[in-house]
Amino acid sequence: PDPTWGQKVTAVFAGALDAAALERWCRENISTPLRPRGFVKLDRLPRNAMGKPDRPALKRLAQHRGVE
Repeated sequence: PDPTWGQKVTAVFAGALDAAALERWCRENISTPLRPRGFVKLDRLPRNAMGKPDRPALKRLAQHRGVE
């Protein structure tokens, strides 16, 4: 949640990239209103029973882990 915009865009990601490098890439490639403001790195993304990214779990992780 964000007091100004309602919700804050947060990138939840896994892989070799670190948060600073991902933030640089986002600044160069994504327009300001759509750009993530928070970054949460995981060892691996949670998956649902169908093997797809578990969006509710990702949202919970973004809310509880904050900016990293």
